[in-house]
Amino acid sequence: MARLADFSSDEGRRNGNRNASNVYRLNVAKLQAAAFSQLSDSDTSKSDASKFDTSKTDPSKSGKNSGFDPSESGGDPSVKSKQDPQVTSKPFCPVAAQPDPEVVITDQARQVLSYLNQTTGSRYQVCSTSLENIRARLREQFTVDDLCLVVDYKNADWRDSEQAQYLRPATLFIPKNFPGYLQSATKWSSAGRPERVNGKWETNSASRANFQSVDYSLPENSGFRS
Repeated sequence: MARLADFSSDEGRRNGNRNASNVYRLNVAKLQAAAFSQLSDSDTSKSDASKFDTSKTDPSKSGKNSGFDPSESGGDPSVKSKQDPQVTSKPFCPVAAQPDPEVVITDQARQVLSYLNQTTGSRYQVCSTSLENIRARLREQFTVDDLCLVVDYKNADWRDSEQAQYLRPATLFIPKNFPGYLQSATKWSSAGRPERVNGKWETNSASRANFQSVDYSLPENSGFRS
């Protein structure tokens, strides 16, 4: 400001007798007051927090910047990540246990033995001796129906004779006799299951041909004398 004052004095001296209309006089007091006012306004605008416009800030951006990204955790096991909803574990379905084949065969053998007792009026017990030959035939892929058919056939053949005593598992189902018994039983069933009366099958002419090859002989070691 002192320089401004000196400048104005020098200019006045240099101008000397020049026209007064071209001479300008500076008001030093007003210039100082204006300078101080400008400095005060500038400092206040920088430090006044009330003049900060918060409406111009984006809360969504600030939230994203401050959030924690699990992928940036460096694989920290303590950081729990959300499971992908598309990856679902399948429920465990236990496989049903398959039955033991020997258990199935034994159950079927008991059925055949029970049928033999009901058909012949016998009382054979469920034991290895009674079931042995029955189970052996079932293992050879003969069916329960096959064995029961032989029971029906031999019962019709022997029940009114001394041979009835051989209506037993040890005779009916032994490997030497059973295939032949089953073949004859199948023909007997196809002929209508005729009755045997006085040692002869009651058959008509239509079914007599089915019995021409039927074996009526006693099983080996039956105990009967010829």
